[in-house]
Amino acid sequence: MHSHYFRMRWRKRYMLLLLLLSMTFFYFLSRIDRLTFISGSHLDCSSTPFLNPIKSGLCVPPLNLHFSPVKHRLAVIIPFRERFTELHYLLPHLAEFLNNQGVSHSFYVVNQVDTFRFNRGALLNVGVQESLEAESKGVFLKLYTTDGKHIQVGFERCLFPRTDYLVLHDVDLLPLDPALSYSWPPETGPVHLIPATIHPRYYWVKNYFGGVVVIRREHFNQVNGFSNSFWGWGWEDDEFRLRVLRSGLSINTPSNLTYGFKAFRIIHNDIRHSRDVKTYSHPEVKQLVRELRGGLDTTNYTVVARRLMHIDGVPALLIDVSLRCNTNILICGM
Repeated sequence: MHSHYFRMRWRKRYMLLLLLLSMTFFYFLSRIDRLTFISGSHLDCSSTPFLNPIKSGLCVPPLNLHFSPVKHRLAVIIPFRERFTELHYLLPHLAEFLNNQGVSHSFYVVNQVDTFRFNRGALLNVGVQESLEAESKGVFLKLYTTDGKHIQVGFERCLFPRTDYLVLHDVDLLPLDPALSYSWPPETGPVHLIPATIHPRYYWVKNYFGGVVVIRREHFNQVNGFSNSFWGWGWEDDEFRLRVLRSGLSINTPSNLTYGFKAFRIIHNDIRHSRDVKTYSHPEVKQLVRELRGGLDTTNYTVVARRLMHIDGVPALLIDVSLRCNTNILICGM
């Protein structure tokens, strides 16, 4: 009787252990399986022209249609939060615009998926770091292969082409004027492609430095990127401007534009995506502008998922990230 009792106890423990192991396995599987593809069809590594696995186990994606030998390559860093409607306009439009200028490029879209206020500066820092990771070490992407009858799911470590300069690009700005050059910026400092003088909304903001900025990687590192402390709309570009100027760099602006205030088209929908200005006038936030606290080397985040997506044939690496609050929780929180 005792032996039967002990056998039953061990059987229950064994079943409980199997249950716990299964739950743990499916939990981590669910975390990994957040890699979904927006373009509608799963990525077939054996047939897609944008992602080609090679013998070493790496897959090297030619991420745009411009294959001419070039000296420099541009990383387009787009920070946003679930703004896929605008992204569907921007990616094909900007890809064609860059191809017409002969600018070799890769797209990196950084999507904030936590519950904190939007933090544009921190997302741009993440985009710069993650693009460098993808280009130096490679990143694992979920791939689907098929023999016509069966679909196999696997992972390939994908190495992206090296880039040596960046454009920090808002998702709701479409360049229209061909004179807007996304080419290699000068040694003196970054190029602000949409200064207040041509901005249809912020023409009254004297030192406006947001929207679209082209900058060398070395210069972005030199100023230590953006502050991570600006949660909600505003101030991160003002503080970034001070970083650039205090580091001895100058801010360049485009010339010979023919479109004026129509150099860019704004596709921001104020009704669907209202600006979060609740922290804009907070005294702690205003004080941060002059302190130049933290930056690229203090960015604290977790990558939730990486996905290779295509919009109208234009590929981009979409990176879902969760940021960490680095200040008063009342400022970070929604």
